[in-house]
Amino acid sequence: MNNVKYNTNSTSAVVQKNKVLTNTYILLSTTLLFSGIMSLISYSMGIGFVNPFITLGLYFLTLFMTYKNKNKSSGIFWVFCLTGVLGFTLGPILNYYINALSNGSEIVTLSLLTTGTIFLSLSAYANVTKKKLFISTWFFIFRNSNSI
Repeated sequence: MNNVKYNTNSTSAVVQKNKVLTNTYILLSTTLLFSGIMSLISYSMGIGFVNPFITLGLYFLTLFMTYKNKNKSSGIFWVFCLTGVLGFTLGPILNYYINALSNGSEIVTLSLLTTGTIFLSLSAYANVTKKKLFISTWFFIFRNSNSI
């Protein structure tokens, strides 16, 4: 009659949730770092723009292989392949903006630093306050911070 279930493993569930969140952030940061390294390599080599069909083909191939191996250990390899391809194709774009514009290096540096700072600050805010941040909350935070 009484279908109430009591959770006696609440601390275990919280520890497991924190471990998953920590592993997710570690994977995200390492893939972003790898993508940045690949774009730096591509920029340093002076690679020109890659044929869009080759770029899309490589992108969809690595995306498909990531999906097919999502529950296997090789899925991590394909995630890094995907982010590496995306980073490598970012190199010619960075090369164009840095060399074609008089303040290109400042634009690229400012955009990278701003993106990293926003991601780090919102992640720290969410971890410290233990709040669930939705996209509307993020816009509210930035709207209020700009009015100061």
